[in-house]
Amino acid sequence: MRGISLQVDHGEVLGIVGEFGSGKSVGMLAALGLQIKDACVTGSVRFKGSEILGLSRHDLRHLRGSRGSRIAMIFQDPLSSLNPLMIVGDQIAEAVRVHNPDLSRRAALDRAKDLMARVTIPQPEQRLNPYPHEFSGGMRQRVMIAMAVVKDPDLLIADEPTTALDMTVQAQIMEVLADLQSRLKLGLILITHDLGPNRGKHSIALDLKSPEGRAIVMELAARADVVVKNLRARTADRRGIDHKDIQKINPGIADCSISGCGQTGPEVARPGYDFIMRAESGLMAITAAADDPPNRLGVAFTDVVAGMVATQSVLAALYRRRETRVGQFIDVAILALTLNLLVNVRSAQLNAGMEAKRYGNAYSTVVRYQLFTAPDGPFALTVGNDRMSGDSRKRVLLRADLARDPRYVTSHQRALNRPNLLYRVQAILDDRPMAHWLDACDAADVPTGPVKSVSEALQAKSMVERGVIQRLEHPELGPVSLIGPA
Repeated sequence: MRGISLQVDHGEVLGIVGEFGSGKSVGMLAALGLQIKDACVTGSVRFKGSEILGLSRHDLRHLRGSRGSRIAMIFQDPLSSLNPLMIVGDQIAEAVRVHNPDLSRRAALDRAKDLMARVTIPQPEQRLNPYPHEFSGGMRQRVMIAMAVVKDPDLLIADEPTTALDMTVQAQIMEVLADLQSRLKLGLILITHDLGPNRGKHSIALDLKSPEGRAIVMELAARADVVVKNLRARTADRRGIDHKDIQKINPGIADCSISGCGQTGPEVARPGYDFIMRAESGLMAITAAADDPPNRLGVAFTDVVAGMVATQSVLAALYRRRETRVGQFIDVAILALTLNLLVNVRSAQLNAGMEAKRYGNAYSTVVRYQLFTAPDGPFALTVGNDRMSGDSRKRVLLRADLARDPRYVTSHQRALNRPNLLYRVQAILDDRPMAHWLDACDAADVPTGPVKSVSEALQAKSMVERGVIQRLEHPELGPVSLIGPA
């Protein structure tokens, strides 16, 4: 890495954005004297006028209040940074006592509770005793933040603090950092690689509790076509920016509210966290292998779909406005839309009283619509109808006897004999590598595909040729890679 030059002032926020492996974290570790042994670091790092680059760790420790109390860092991976064998309370208390050696353990734990409350960990008294693995990713990151601000530092370096968190929790962590930055008036260096969620946006931070903040919101709404509010139900009403207020100044506006349970009903005050919505909608109950506990999807699925539903609804409202010249109020309830996503599972329950089961990577009514494994990895196989089923057994598996077996001829018969058929098919697949089966399925027009990693999916030929990954030039950050229109 060469030519790095940056400055962050008291009370200022500085973003460092770059691709994976570009050296963002290494650069900041080097600035703090935490680089790997024998690394060559040259140049100048000045903190409040004092040169700190080149000082030994002994000198850094004895330069009163330099690293840890006046400069602190939130490391990227809480699981590797936290001690898995120590309870959370003791780890925060240990950080407190490093800077206050004369403090008793009881006093350090009291301070730990205060720090946990500061970073919005609920019920700090009860949260002292769990181990790190018993916390969610967002909670573990809050613990890391609490340990970093033990001494109210002047400069806080946050190294990808939202990595591997869903979008709702990412927003919560950013709110915690913003609150700390505002209250402590500290300088904040935020290291990140993902600008995708905020591309094409201009931002302004407003205090909706203040008359000035409300006035700016209403000024913007007066000349807007669309307003989207992602607030708890009735929060906009309390702040004087609900639909009635906005419609008075702009009758044609499409005013969209996104919340957990919508603007009506007995649970309007509940927050709309993606994880909770998945749990309460039944989606989590059908997501896992049959013998495993309910599971979550790998991304903030309901949050993303809520945005898509809101977009479609807003477009419909704008289209209708062409005829009526009147705007619409759009109430998107994340819990209700997640129930809509259950499609056939929801319909079977409503109309036939069938309680859904967990089938893992299989399908409830179609047999051989699931993952299978070859000796060198898993692949997805979709045998969607009787023709495909016969062709796959005869032309792919080369087993004419299975193709003629009356137990497997129709979809209904295959469902009745699911365990036996799956056992026989898997035994055959165990004999050849995945590439053989993928080629054989393609030749027989039986849909199939390998299970790819995210990096493999992003580099797939079809994605490259369609230009799905777009490399844009940011006026300040240089080239940035984003996902374009599908």
